[in-house]
Amino acid sequence: MRRVSKASAARDWEKRATQASRRLRGPSKFLPNIWSEVKGGLYEAQGRKCCYCESRVEERYNDVEHFRPKSTYWWLAYELKNLFFSCANCNRGKGDNFPVSGRRLAKRRLPWFRSAWRQEAALIICPDGLEGALPEDHVTFRQVGGRWLIVGLSPRGKATIKACQLDRDDLNLLRQEHVSDVLEPALLRWKVARPSERRRREKELCDHAHPQRRFSGLALAFLRHHGVLLAQDGTAATLASPLGSR
Repeated sequence: MRRVSKASAARDWEKRATQASRRLRGPSKFLPNIWSEVKGGLYEAQGRKCCYCESRVEERYNDVEHFRPKSTYWWLAYELKNLFFSCANCNRGKGDNFPVSGRRLAKRRLPWFRSAWRQEAALIICPDGLEGALPEDHVTFRQVGGRWLIVGLSPRGKATIKACQLDRDDLNLLRQEHVSDVLEPALLRWKVARPSERRRREKELCDHAHPQRRFSGLALAFLRHHGVLLAQDGTAATLASPLGSR
């Protein structure tokens, strides 16, 4: 799981969404077409992958995710800051599950709750890192018994893995295939590269850990495990030190 950006997702959509928000009076009578209009923008802005598991999936078969569930936080139903693109498995696995750290505020006390909810400390990590936690600080991957498995580094990381079922078997298999079919060959090509090829192989290796690439969080952990130190800034991953001698 890596921090996602939605800077290019909205375009002219937000004005229409704001107008729709003003007409909301409760958790019913939502307008699904509002979400379908922004879905493609979210999909492209996030690198055509799920905001939680980082699987590369098709847009049409998957979902607009409400980080804070619209069944409870219905006034956020059309707020771009609350919307992400996710795969159907993560979206439906998480569902209306939204644990908080500490006391949950009483949702019945409206309109007070419509601003006071910001005092709630979400236990699930927000994919864009705007609710007090960067995904990379709370979730990573480790090699366990020859397999690369997702690991929570904190209560928030563990809660996110559980809520979105990020350790499901089919996902573990896809990640392991990514390691064996993509990451290990790229690492080997870099190790044996001739001087004339070194820069190209170096870029290829770093690109796998770019936040918009498939399973980039896994790639970041894999490369660090093998002594490749990458910058944590998501837009320009670069090698910080060489891997052994050439």
